[in-house]
Amino acid sequence: MPSFNKIINWFQTQFKSIDQQTNLRERKIHTMDVFYLMCRMINKKCSYQEAVTEMRIDNLIGNVSAQAFNHRVTSGRYVQPFYQLIQKFTDNFITSDKHQHIYAVDGSKINLGLSMTKYGFSKCRNRPYATGLISVLYDIEHQTPIEYQLSHVLNERTLFYDQLMRLKMNNGKQEDTSRSSSDIFIFDRGYYSSEMMDKMNTLFQNFIFRIKNNLKIIKQLGSSGSDDMIIDSNGHKMRVVKYTIKTQDDISLKIGSTSKIKLQLKKPIPIPNQKEKTYYLVTSLLDNTQYPIDKLKQLYHRRWAVEEYYKKIKRNLISGTFHAHLLTSLETELLVQQMINLLTRYFLNNISQYKNYPVNQKISNNMIIDKILPTIIYGLPNKINDEKISKILIILEKNTVPIRSGRSFERIKIFPVSKHIYQENKHPQTKNHYGTK
Repeated sequence: MPSFNKIINWFQTQFKSIDQQTNLRERKIHTMDVFYLMCRMINKKCSYQEAVTEMRIDNLIGNVSAQAFNHRVTSGRYVQPFYQLIQKFTDNFITSDKHQHIYAVDGSKINLGLSMTKYGFSKCRNRPYATGLISVLYDIEHQTPIEYQLSHVLNERTLFYDQLMRLKMNNGKQEDTSRSSSDIFIFDRGYYSSEMMDKMNTLFQNFIFRIKNNLKIIKQLGSSGSDDMIIDSNGHKMRVVKYTIKTQDDISLKIGSTSKIKLQLKKPIPIPNQKEKTYYLVTSLLDNTQYPIDKLKQLYHRRWAVEEYYKKIKRNLISGTFHAHLLTSLETELLVQQMINLLTRYFLNNISQYKNYPVNQKISNNMIIDKILPTIIYGLPNKINDEKISKILIILEKNTVPIRSGRSFERIKIFPVSKHIYQENKHPQTKNHYGTK
């Protein structure tokens, strides 16, 4: 088992640095206290008061009130430092390799409190909440979210472009004109447009768009009699491909570089009125030797990992359980949620390394946040050492659950948790908690 002294020392250094950046005087509350408190609140969906009480019982903090913590979070002083913390953690412990990355891109509407309307978020019609859009860049090789972006502008393309520019700035790739070494971005049908494709070409970024079957380029592909064709779009060469799949239980997806995982569903998912489903892709990956149609198919269907990830964050965040009433504290919650997912992936990677475990696994956050995270954040070697953490990882290993990637289900609209009694009467077809019709 690896030693965890490195990550413990790293967190200690980073939190001390954040305390210095925010010009905090020596007080009872430190950055590590705020971070761990929010981890508990998000994971257990509890209030400030409940989380503070638990931390007192564990002797992690002194006699500090919940209002004091709330004031720290709502001040907004942790938004930029936590964002930088995530970037540094990702570079040091998750994606330390500098090779070409593959990102799945997706956006989803998010239900917020009515107090967010003062920040430009629109109020839902006949609903007691506001609506925003959250966009995620998801590294499908490392199975980790790289960046969240929350906006009151309900335009996925605009939001992604802002994320892309920030990602290039963080990676120092503003002047990179080598498309062969550029990252690959995979999009669903809602993102494709000629303007979007021109922007990606201008920035020398590789992409794979799934496109609708009623576009002109689809007719050109059909008239050519081929399933793979190179076209010219505003001075840039693009590749259009077509392929068909049978029911979803026949799809094999390649996860990582070595393991191949066959989907195991309880029963096949039939596609209405047809035995096969046709997909059309537009991509900048022109080399059909390096990227044959089968490989493009595998790359596109691996983007379903971001859909699985959205299920997770919707359970934790988008279900009406935000503690925040101010935009700054809401952004802080989103950043802490992202850090929790990075930590779970870090420990799952450690399990995988010494047991050759497959990457497509998920584990419960409870054991990590309650048992391991206090040791890492507060540096308590006298309470839990490497050997005890290793034993906990063995327990985590026994509780890992396979993620069935590559599924494609019809999307069903789900309303927030039934905090308002009228929902049951007005929408009897929708269950209270994440149910389906």
